[in-house]
Amino acid sequence: MRNNNSYDLLIEILKHEHESRIDKLANGIIENPFINPYKIKYEYSGTTFGNRYLRKMSGIINKIDKSISSKTIEKEEDSDEFWYVDGEIMSLNFLIYILQHKPDIPLEIYDSKDSQTLINYVRSKLYIGAVRVFPKSRILDSMEFNKLNSEYQSNINISKEGYWESYGFKSVVLLDLLNGLSSLVSDYYLDEFHNHIEKQGYIFDIGSFIGDSAYIFRKYLPNPILCFEPDSINRKVLQQNIILNNINNISVTEEGVSNKSGEISVMMSGAATKVLDDIETDNKIKITTIDEISKQKDIPKISLIKMDIEGEEYNALLGGEEMIRKDKPMLIISLYHGGKDFFEIPKLIRSFSAEYKFRFLQLDKRLPASEFVLLAYIENRKGAN
Repeated sequence: MRNNNSYDLLIEILKHEHESRIDKLANGIIENPFINPYKIKYEYSGTTFGNRYLRKMSGIINKIDKSISSKTIEKEEDSDEFWYVDGEIMSLNFLIYILQHKPDIPLEIYDSKDSQTLINYVRSKLYIGAVRVFPKSRILDSMEFNKLNSEYQSNINISKEGYWESYGFKSVVLLDLLNGLSSLVSDYYLDEFHNHIEKQGYIFDIGSFIGDSAYIFRKYLPNPILCFEPDSINRKVLQQNIILNNINNISVTEEGVSNKSGEISVMMSGAATKVLDDIETDNKIKITTIDEISKQKDIPKISLIKMDIEGEEYNALLGGEEMIRKDKPMLIISLYHGGKDFFEIPKLIRSFSAEYKFRFLQLDKRLPASEFVLLAYIENRKGAN
């Protein structure tokens, strides 16, 4: 019988890693700029976000040391290693959650087609979080990776008119498929699932970035689109790209989305603007909830909610419980930002409605530990065709 416990999978991974690698991780963690970028870049009243993060990390290292005996660690010869720097902070968050909760991988919630994808995803997160690298041969087919990478890059072009274009989407700024635009590769699988979306209600594009997701939605659906983009730089590009791509029946709001209304501090970072719950900064954005803005704008029905908001998805879903229970919209929710997202969001959605079917889908097959979404939908619903 297959063991689907995430903590047991972690121990299995660590047993295959050399003792010196674990020691190196523990000894070098404070000085590592990839693990602790906030310490270097952001200082707040003598107490850094990085230092707070490192206090959590010291507990992780202690737990790892206690969890395995150095005598059981054997070197596995495999030099074909993949160092995924961009996903390291999110993977450490994932590792923290597993050490605290020891949850099972929620295979029973999803379609059986996704079981191996779920296991591979957790394995990738744990390799990156615990030992910082992983052998590509366990997760990635290098020939497939190179083929896909070549294909994706060949789809980025600049026109005679001076705009950038990829997979039909035009942009006034340079497009980078490794920086928040993996949606263009997959179209959020709407070629397969758009017939499960009612055509009368609104689409809430939460975390619109520069308009790639709005472009995809308009390819498949006639519904009015409401874009949420609190980053002023992204929002300016978004508005220009809406015009450039002739996306009609669309509006843009500067508000972010959470489980309350007001103002909140954020760390601005282009495609990865992140809410800071317990740190005050000069960068603040207005936030609202799905339920509240639906009342304010007199929105009678929501047919699709997409969220990619850097770990704030759980709170945003809580703030939309009333509309989600009422309308049962299709949900496309990013799950790769942390452990709580991956393990708890599916349960939260199921508590809103037991009718939902779940898929765990990879937007970009080059990225083994990011750009994964939960797609929740209602089968055979009226008004979807």
